[in-house]
Amino acid sequence: KHLAVLNFNDNYGNAYVSALQRAVQNYAPHMVLKTINIPRFAEADDIVQAISIARETQFRYFFTTIGDKFEEVMEEAYRQGIAGTGQHNWIFAKNIFEAIKQRTFKRNSPLHLALRGTSKLTEVGGMPGMDGYDKFVEQWKTLNNPEDVKYVMSKQPTYPDEPLFEPVKMDDAAFQSPKGMAPFLYDATIALGLAACNVTQGQDFFDGKSHYDAFKQMRFTGATGDLFFEEDTGSRDPNSALFQMFNYAESAESEGSDEVSFTDVVTALFRNGGWIVDQPFTYNDGTTEIRPDLPDVNVDYKYIGTGLRAAGLVLCALVMLQAIGFALFTKLNQNSRVVKASQPVFLYIICFGAVVMSAAIIPLSIDDEIASTKGCSIACQSVPWLICVGFSVAFASILSKTLRINKIFHNPSIRRIKITARDVAKPIFASLALNVLVLSLWTALSPLHWSREVTAVDEFNRAVTSNGICTSEGFLPYVIILVVGNVGLLALALYQVYNARSLSTEFAESEYIFKALFIAVLVCFVGIPVMIIVEGEPKAYFFLLSSIIFVLCSALLLFMFVPKILFHLNPDKGKQKDAVRQFVSKKYSTGPSSTVDQQGVSYHRKASASSVASWASTGGGETGVSSSPPQEPSDDINKENAELKKTIETLNARVESLVKEQERRGESSVEEV
Repeated sequence: KHLAVLNFNDNYGNAYVSALQRAVQNYAPHMVLKTINIPRFAEADDIVQAISIARETQFRYFFTTIGDKFEEVMEEAYRQGIAGTGQHNWIFAKNIFEAIKQRTFKRNSPLHLALRGTSKLTEVGGMPGMDGYDKFVEQWKTLNNPEDVKYVMSKQPTYPDEPLFEPVKMDDAAFQSPKGMAPFLYDATIALGLAACNVTQGQDFFDGKSHYDAFKQMRFTGATGDLFFEEDTGSRDPNSALFQMFNYAESAESEGSDEVSFTDVVTALFRNGGWIVDQPFTYNDGTTEIRPDLPDVNVDYKYIGTGLRAAGLVLCALVMLQAIGFALFTKLNQNSRVVKASQPVFLYIICFGAVVMSAAIIPLSIDDEIASTKGCSIACQSVPWLICVGFSVAFASILSKTLRINKIFHNPSIRRIKITARDVAKPIFASLALNVLVLSLWTALSPLHWSREVTAVDEFNRAVTSNGICTSEGFLPYVIILVVGNVGLLALALYQVYNARSLSTEFAESEYIFKALFIAVLVCFVGIPVMIIVEGEPKAYFFLLSSIIFVLCSALLLFMFVPKILFHLNPDKGKQKDAVRQFVSKKYSTGPSSTVDQQGVSYHRKASASSVASWASTGGGETGVSSSPPQEPSDDINKENAELKKTIETLNARVESLVKEQERRGESSVEEV
């Protein structure tokens, strides 16, 4: 596809270049042909400059009509590193044939190394077995008689002023087989004669244009094969000509000798518009494999790489180990008050969601360095499934858990309320259903698939940088719905945590949940825009998304479980909170008689103060919390209840402050305060 032509600026070389340019234009328009002209009477500096230009092309194939300057050209080409390297290959016109074949070269000399594996392209004036050629040879041999020889010699031109000129010898050897241009001259003469006959039909005279137009229409079988001509140039159509490719190889006599000679071997024949390979072609490096026409290009595929892939998988493993460890803690301590108060089923769901979401790092680490295109496409589609389903399960459970707490403890009336498993599961199933529906439509209608896009090319329009990406047509609506839905879920959970901010950490863990959700919001706020920015950098994208998943999962797990583990390992802190709860209960209860007056204030106060403690001690069962009098309380009682509730909250805050002060001073118990 890339060929540099070093042309000696003479009639022969210019005609050759012109023919090559037409051939490229008509038959190989994709080919790049670079012509480098060398003056006919070139000096050493001219050759150095021409070879320098050839080297700058970075081409690996060169064609030249250098003729008698081949030694200077090839030695300079060797010196500048574009000959004899095993990577560069030279093709000569036929005028260099005898100059190489009739010489010997010192082994491993610049000329020996540069000429090894070179070739010669030459036209052929017919071959034995061709009907027209065989007839021509037969008639040619009949000219070997004194009368015809004398006639032919009389027609040869003489040049008295050119002492070096020698006429063609017409001896017995000349008539054995026609040499050189004889068959071509014969066919050209016949073509001109037939064209003249055609144009003179019905008239006595013709002009040059009429003769030329008639010549271009000629089509016949001659000594050199079928002849037909190009309409635009009048030259012979190359598809009707014969060409041979000769390969220069070391002769058998040169083996083991310091002097090397070359022999020409016919490797291919061009006939009827196609090449017929006769035997393998040996290149400059001694192999028969076709050599590239340009230097090798090092393509940066921007693979994730083993090191970064391992780092991402380590993050995935850390999250999974955390989730499994915290789930095991929940199972082993399921009868502990702090675990029961935190509702174990929600803790299991959070662990499960973290495992699913962190598992997205595994397919995210797959690219076509380690997997097939089909495998990469499967990995592409699994990433949003794992991230969205895991995120939905984990954070919807937080929402459901906090919503349950708020329904119980922010009950404006003292009526009996019942929260069933179905009520608790609704937010989880709703969020999960939305994600599964959108992901299913995405997978069915516009699935993600793995593809590579070229991001940079070299001067030969070859890819030097390529990115592997997961892409699909029309993916944006699905992404928008998933992002809005899950971010909305996160915002709603944050709102419920805010409403539960005044409740005890033992029940709603509002402080720690708020911190976990705040980190999640912060990570999404910063991480999503950065992911969009680095989308064209696979390594950065993988590391960033893996880190975001790790931070989200770890923050959620650590803030949900570490305080519980500390609470479980430090029961004294729990006893202090029990003392606070008992203090509040005693402060606002009136003894056993309060249960008799079903409409009185004393009953209402006791229910308000003790309902929280009662729910906590049972672990928040699904049957709900009962605190209903037989009759509907009056407006005065409701008003008084609201005032007492405010008082309780004030005292709770005060007691919490005193407890913290006690802890700081190292005092023994809240009763001493």
